[in-house]
Amino acid sequence: MRLRVDPLEGTSRQVLAHESVGQRYDALCVGVPEAAWDEVPTGDLIAYLRAALNEG
Repeated sequence: MRLRVDPLEGTSRQVLAHESVGQRYDALCVGVPEAAWDEVPTGDLIAYLRAALNEG
């Protein structure tokens, strides 16, 4: 997924996410130093992606 931070500036963040076992996703914010895969419950995925937009 590529998430757009500011369409006027053309900046974006890239988050890799794939469905894991059960109601969970594995997610990684690309380009964040020392980023690690996070296990995110399906119900929290949108909040996780919103937080990724505000990082940096």
